[in-house]
Amino acid sequence: MPRSTEIDNRNVYIVGSSGSGKGQSYVIPNLVNNHEETLIVTDPKGELFEQTAEIKRKQGYKVYQIDFINFNQDNYNLLDYVFNDQDAQSVSVTIAKNSTKDGKEDFFMERAQKMLAGLIVYCKTEIPNASMQDVLNVFNERVAPDEESFRQWVDEELGPHHPAYQLLKGLTTLGGNTRTSVTSSFASQVSIFTLKKISEMTRTSDFNFREFQEQKSILYVKLPMDENPFTALTSVFFDQLISQFYKLADENRGQLKIPTIFLLDEFANIGKIEKYARVLATCRGLGLSMNTIVQDNGQIESLYGKEMARSILSNHDTLLFLRSKDMETIKYFSQLAGETTAKIQTGSSSQSGGFMSGKSSASQSQSEQYVKRSLIPEGDLASIAKNDCYLFISGLHPMKLQKAWQSEVFGSYVQQHTSVASEPIVKQESAFMVPTSPEPKNESPFTSGGTRTHVIEEEIDQSDLFDLTDDGLEEEWAAMKEEETEERSIEDRLKEKEATDLRTLL
Repeated sequence: MPRSTEIDNRNVYIVGSSGSGKGQSYVIPNLVNNHEETLIVTDPKGELFEQTAEIKRKQGYKVYQIDFINFNQDNYNLLDYVFNDQDAQSVSVTIAKNSTKDGKEDFFMERAQKMLAGLIVYCKTEIPNASMQDVLNVFNERVAPDEESFRQWVDEELGPHHPAYQLLKGLTTLGGNTRTSVTSSFASQVSIFTLKKISEMTRTSDFNFREFQEQKSILYVKLPMDENPFTALTSVFFDQLISQFYKLADENRGQLKIPTIFLLDEFANIGKIEKYARVLATCRGLGLSMNTIVQDNGQIESLYGKEMARSILSNHDTLLFLRSKDMETIKYFSQLAGETTAKIQTGSSSQSGGFMSGKSSASQSQSEQYVKRSLIPEGDLASIAKNDCYLFISGLHPMKLQKAWQSEVFGSYVQQHTSVASEPIVKQESAFMVPTSPEPKNESPFTSGGTRTHVIEEEIDQSDLFDLTDDGLEEEWAAMKEEETEERSIEDRLKEKEATDLRTLL
């Protein structure tokens, strides 16, 4: 969507069941066609990285990948983005609400969440480059043994002037079964961080979120395709990433230096992002746009509740229906399209007399009436053709369009770059250090962990890799000219596609 669009916000809500072409007709075309913004894209199958990473490199992007399935790409230490007790509270709330399936809060969960916040504050204050492993160690050493030693630690060793004191003090009065239930709830909330692969991944950070505003970048976030058992981690990741973009915009007079697009395929698998509805309502002014991609509306309702789901949907000015098997979702889009008036003609005829009598007469009559009907009936949505979709934009009439399959828009361009991008990546530590975000003014500072930067691609001298003779150079030049011609052809096809489908909308 062009930056100059007159649509109130650039947030897009996409509904597409499995096999509806979310990736091939929406995500990939947007990844290739947007070449000036920073891009954050979830990659449930890992195919988006394989198909588009090399293209983005050629467009001048720094390419990053983080893997929340195998945990074998870039590392991410969530405590690197905790600078004060408010940040610690935000992390602990997000972890707590994503550690239970129903997300319900009770007394024990609330106390365990406060304990987690207090231990995070303690570790950030006392331990350089603290990680969640340090939080678990402090819990086992200071909290778990018995209530008396915990009380002495808080009252005598920490004292009222320690940043963690107020968060932990209220927990020192807990005893007996109550204390046991709270510590059990705490252990449940942080259980994923006891897994070896997650413990190792979250010890350090290989990149800093600030880098995404220093140069146009693309981050591929690999998530489980089905149920995500690590939502306590992935939801914190996206919550902190969005918060950092807001802070960076504040440092730049309320505007991001590089506009940023989120393409969140299988959005529900991320987990619950507590402030997502508020982000949707305020992000345009910062230069952020969110593309929320789900299989049906029920995924949003089950995760956020009906009221919050309504708020989330209403803060997308553009909705795209690819296909759904969920009747409630189909009903929603049919009602969203509204009603129209249809003219119905009815006719009748009659005949009197008969052949034997020699006398007969006939009469005919017609009548018209106007009735209301759904502009897009539920049946039309349920049986939508594979190549069709419906587009809903605030202030405009609904439109029936053809999907923009990437193979039709770009030809074989994506396929030609897939084999190069799918080569395995060897992790390398950068030879330099990038500082973490500056601590906000007038806030209680904590010791922040260092962050190592890891960029997947490096600038290289191709003469070191290829022994090119003069004949080889001539062939290389011819290939480059052919590729330039192909890229210009792609741009022409894109412009033609936009003129056909969307020029009247923007």
